Amino acid sequence: MNHLNYGGKISRNWVHTIGIASNIVKQVIEKSEPPTYALALPMVYSEADLTTIEELGKHVSSFRKILKTTMDKYKEERITS
Repeated sequence: MNHLNYGGKISRNWVHTIGIASNIVKQVIEKSEPPTYALALPMVYSEADLTTIEELGKHVSSFRKILKTTMDKYKEERITS
């Protein structure tokens, strides 16, 4: 796994405003409704939301692994320096 490419993908697709807006527009075009995270009001999830939720879950899981690896290396470097 290339951590830099993955970090860039998360940043581009989920962190920066343009990526979030693009994901919202894409889902409205594909599923005729906005994703639940696009609305400020709570709403009930539908079947149409499952793929988006699963994709976000995969990104969160991968990010957690990268963060753990980074923190472990940082702690190791602090101990050895």
